[in-house]
Amino acid sequence: MNRIAILLLSVFVSALPAKAAEPLETGAPAKLAELVQGNNAFAVNLYARLRRGDGNVFFSPYSISTALAMTYAGARAETAEQMAKVLHFALEPKELHPAFTELTRALNGYGLPPEYRLYVANSLWGDRSVTWREDCRTCNLIKANYGTRVRPADFRSEFEQARRQINRRPGAGT
Repeated sequence: MNRIAILLLSVFVSALPAKAAEPLETGAPAKLAELVQGNNAFAVNLYARLRRGDGNVFFSPYSISTALAMTYAGARAETAEQMAKVLHFALEPKELHPAFTELTRALNGYGLPPEYRLYVANSLWGDRSVTWREDCRTCNLIKANYGTRVRPADFRSEFEQARRQINRRPGAGT
């Protein structure tokens, strides 16, 4: 078969560690299950589009969904509605972003000695021409739930340097 599809997110429910410490909040397992269900629906829809092309298909729906969830944190009105629909975000934002925190913690074994290692490297980059206040509500939400901040880059005149900086290995001086 010429096509190989790897839908990493669709196995997350069964791959969550059986022996795990307690989630951060009560009700988290139900919210986590709802998030994973939506992410799986997004993954299937995305795969349906990507498989139309030639060659093999390899992608991480979890990574795409997480990156777009960080962007969704700053979306408002019609944009937020459209993003929620396409990404299958059924949870309200006040529950969605903490559920992503729980999903990442679950994938990492809730801090227990790992039977595997998963390095999640989230970052959000904004054009340097935009002023990003470190104390803005969206910036605080992203920092609290995704462990990153909005980082500036010059996409207009230094796009190659920005590309290298964004793709640099986490912890390598970014």
